[in-house]
Amino acid sequence: MRSSKLALRLVGSGVLAVAICPVSIAQTDDPNVVAPRAADAPLSAGVVDAFVRFLPGEPLRAPTDQTLVADAWRGERVSAQVILTAGLSVNNISIASSALTGPTGTIPASAVRIRREAYATADSVARSCPEKRQQNGMIQLPDPLLAPGKLAMTAADPVKLFVTIDVPRDAAPGVYNGTIVVSGHRGAAKSLVVAITVAPHRLPSPREGAFHLDLWQFPGALLDRYNDSTGADIAHWSPEHIAMLAPQYRLLADLGQRTATTYV
Repeated sequence: MRSSKLALRLVGSGVLAVAICPVSIAQTDDPNVVAPRAADAPLSAGVVDAFVRFLPGEPLRAPTDQTLVADAWRGERVSAQVILTAGLSVNNISIASSALTGPTGTIPASAVRIRREAYATADSVARSCPEKRQQNGMIQLPDPLLAPGKLAMTAADPVKLFVTIDVPRDAAPGVYNGTIVVSGHRGAAKSLVVAITVAPHRLPSPREGAFHLDLWQFPGALLDRYNDSTGADIAHWSPEHIAMLAPQYRLLADLGQRTATTYV
């Protein structure tokens, strides 16, 4: 598992990194978000660094960078955000990616995942467990990634999307080009250019790595929150509960998790 080589270049957007680490809350003076949005501006789409975080209701200007350019090893994951803004309400927004065409093959469109960012309640300041008694207020932090479906937005409520591109381990080195297309019923489609330069190096799979990943899990709390929010009455450790957990544990396994949190 390499750590120093997980930094990727994103044209016009500084540095993005694929890593598990604390993040800070970015304010609107970020240099990636510079172009003011006119009151009657049509649907606009732009690329922003993966580690920029926008709070609900935070004033947001349309990003001007419409090109996602990154370097990656074979088997690596590239991440970035796509921000959609408009000076009016736009409904039935759809977003899709083409395959990325390279020198002797393609990165399939299925390797490009586009998900909608949702919010979770979090501390306004990162702190260790002993410091939890010193509460400094709570915020809504963008964290869960959900299937986008058909999106809608208003001038005051931009859409934030998280894009990941999984480079196949057998991809030939070279530059892979494609597009991400955003369309809505009140404006013409917007295209974002994607160009990934694949290096000849190969990132080991999680099964091959020696890194010990241990993210705690709370399967009981997950079900409790689901029952509370939906009115369901699913029993703990029932087949329905196990089926609910399966995608989460599959994701952990893909990341290299080798341990499970259990209740005793």
